[in-house]
Amino acid sequence: MTPKSASTLTCNGCSHTIDSRRFLKCSLCNNHFDLICANVSEKRFYNIMSIEHRESWKCKVCREVDNTKSVTTQGSDIAHDIGTRSRSKLNTQSASSPNLAQNTSSAAPAIELLSEMRLLREEVKAARADMLEFRSTISGLSTAVNLCNQRVDDLSERVEAIERQQPANVLPDASIFEEKIASLMQDINDRDQDLLQNDVEVAGVPEGKNESAMHLALSIFNKLGVQLEERDIVSAERAGPLRVAREGGGGAPRPRPLVVRLARRAERDRLLAAARVRRGATTEGITSAVTTFYINERLTKANRILFYKARVEASSRNWKYVWTRDGNIYVRKEHGSPRHRLRSEIDLTKLFGM
Repeated sequence: MTPKSASTLTCNGCSHTIDSRRFLKCSLCNNHFDLICANVSEKRFYNIMSIEHRESWKCKVCREVDNTKSVTTQGSDIAHDIGTRSRSKLNTQSASSPNLAQNTSSAAPAIELLSEMRLLREEVKAARADMLEFRSTISGLSTAVNLCNQRVDDLSERVEAIERQQPANVLPDASIFEEKIASLMQDINDRDQDLLQNDVEVAGVPEGKNESAMHLALSIFNKLGVQLEERDIVSAERAGPLRVAREGGGGAPRPRPLVVRLARRAERDRLLAAARVRRGATTEGITSAVTTFYINERLTKANRILFYKARVEASSRNWKYVWTRDGNIYVRKEHGSPRHRLRSEIDLTKLFGM
């Protein structure tokens, strides 16, 4: 039932103001009742009760009083609930039987029961629809669970097959992975060394504060008899962080090596050959402090460490020759003996039995 203005209505059952549109109006006494006092659930109010049912709804008091109404009024109510055919029959009985009032009064509870049964049947239909939807959802979940179980079974079979191929409690030998890692590191080192094929490293040249590395490199090369120009040099710079003097004195810090990259490898080879011929050349006439300088191939960090360890081990065992060529490290015990190439510390261990 929908009033003109719900905010001005008062529930006849609890005397509280009805502040919503959820209420019923008695078709007999025209009093308003909220759903709690009307004993009607919201689900029944919205989903089950039709407009006709709401308009014909009667409060509890009126239903009790209704049992004592006249035959004509009761016949009209009965006809509204049970249909046209029943209404015609009751009208006929009211005209022919003086005891119809008593029969109609006794039929009112049956009609009320019939109405409640109809509502119950509609609620059962709604519950059945909800159950069908619930069954459909459960069916979808069951299908998804079955697929997951199938995947788990497939994975279990694969794991069992792998376990049958690999004995239990047996792990792969770690040395296999170590060898592979060492091989990869060696390949990386070889590639890095290839990138330094045009570089030379000049050690022992005193380091000045505002020196020109390019001019210093050209002066050293000219002193070795190799005439180069600036266009023949790609870059020239000191390698490594700036060194400082040790605490407590001890003289000037050891100068950083001068790294020079030449434009052509042929110039680098010619420069190394001249340095071997004029071994022991000094910086006289180039720098204020006179020192002996050395020109060598530029090596990667791994090869520098390996070269240093090879010289230490060769010196302790009286091996006479340790040298580098094209980025490779070689050792020889004495003149005429075979040379040995060192690629890693493993080769060093095998050769000197470390």
